[in-house]
Amino acid sequence: AVLWDLQGKLLHEFKGLMEGILPLAFSPDGQSILTGGNENNAILWDLQGKRLQEFKGLADTVLTVAFAPDGQSIFTGSGEHTVTRWDLQG
Repeated sequence: AVLWDLQGKLLHEFKGLMEGILPLAFSPDGQSILTGGNENNAILWDLQGKRLQEFKGLADTVLTVAFAPDGQSIFTGSGEHTVTRWDLQG
């Protein structure tokens, strides 16, 4: 994944994913990004592309991700027809 500013300048690349990113969400405070995809996990990143936390244990592709409005937990929706709520420590 690549983060660009509104003028088209490349800010950061988020590397280290074997498969593609499907969903992506910004945290409510705009300081982190949550991704999901074909690796059956979700990853929390800072804006410089550093992995902050990985959310593992899902049996299928992560199709959707979201932050709770207070930013204290996240949600993942997967191809196994489940929605999981996680705290930020995984």
